[in-house]
Amino acid sequence: MMKNMNRPLGISALTLTALAFMSLAAARQPASAPATGTASQPSWPSWRGNSAQQGVAAGTLADKLALRWKFKTGDKVQSSPVIGGGRVFVGSDDGSLYALNLASGEKLWTFKTGKEIKAPPTLLGQTVIVGSNDGNLYCLAVADGKKLWSFETQGQIWGAATVFTDKTGKTCVVVGSYDYKIYCLDAGSGKKLWSVDTENYVNGSAVIDRGRVVIGSCDGVVRVIDGQSGKVLKSYDIKPHLPEGATTAIPGSLAVADNRVYLGLFDNAVLCMDLTDGGKVWLYRHDDASFMGAPAVGDRHVILGSKANRVYCLERATGRRVWGFVAKNSVDASPVICGDKVLVASADGRLYLLRLADGKRVWSFDAGQPLLSSPAVAGGMVVVGCNDGVIYAFGTAR
Repeated sequence: MMKNMNRPLGISALTLTALAFMSLAAARQPASAPATGTASQPSWPSWRGNSAQQGVAAGTLADKLALRWKFKTGDKVQSSPVIGGGRVFVGSDDGSLYALNLASGEKLWTFKTGKEIKAPPTLLGQTVIVGSNDGNLYCLAVADGKKLWSFETQGQIWGAATVFTDKTGKTCVVVGSYDYKIYCLDAGSGKKLWSVDTENYVNGSAVIDRGRVVIGSCDGVVRVIDGQSGKVLKSYDIKPHLPEGATTAIPGSLAVADNRVYLGLFDNAVLCMDLTDGGKVWLYRHDDASFMGAPAVGDRHVILGSKANRVYCLERATGRRVWGFVAKNSVDASPVICGDKVLVASADGRLYLLRLADGKRVWSFDAGQPLLSSPAVAGGMVVVGCNDGVIYAFGTAR
């Protein structure tokens, strides 16, 4: 797809949100491990919960959840929260990153950037890293929000930063930008280590898989990059796997499991590719079901929401449809699997809790305005942002 054809597409105009992170601890987990923490300090430290971006949370959720607290920001909350150290971190369209107490919702500090924060933050030890639409990636102290460093790109940042340790033991940060580049930075200083050019916007965040950076972009290419050197090892164009004339943009983040990559596409398709050779394992298509969010990849299922007001559960091995759930508006946020249930946020203003086995609704909460933020899940708590500017936190009903 030619660059001058894609730029007017302006994926931002497609109401993409909450796209595209991991902490150093998550980066060292096996690819199939769910997001973890301790009993006293539950954790969802990065976008999608683990280094493979599979959207799987540890533990279970009760059949009924209760609103524990809510916190009002100055504008829409389309950023997705992360949880760690008894705190919640989330951005707002008012340009600020908020640090809140997980138990009470009390504001601990804020950090103001130059434009909206739609990207999810990433926790790394005693720091939190977040991109802004002002084109900067910021590294802040968890304790007080003090800026430790910033790195300027030439475009807005919608995806989360991804953290990994290279072969020398150096901690690195990878992030994509609307300036058609993928950057790798030193996590301690923010100094650029390498960059890779693409042919269109980079909305989603990167997966780290066995020292490789795996990331898609709006040019329709999945790139596999050596994390140490920045050398592009493989470039897989998804066009050959789609019907003639199909839009090949990859609007969001992908997930990796067992050397296969799973991604939702703007042109009504979910694709599973082999990372060894880029071959198609399976393709699921459904008319008018543009897929904007990232898939949740469990042991047996792949779950993804669509702009056709539906949530699809597919068989992970074959792509066969297992069940579907119909919401009242589009599902652009990314679902989360937790035990025997699935959490889904919808633009109809509802947070749904579905049964993983059959997609039946167990519980829901109506916020009244679109939910475009993807939920964070840790220790039985669920946190999500809303277009009414409110951050909502839920726990087991008492």
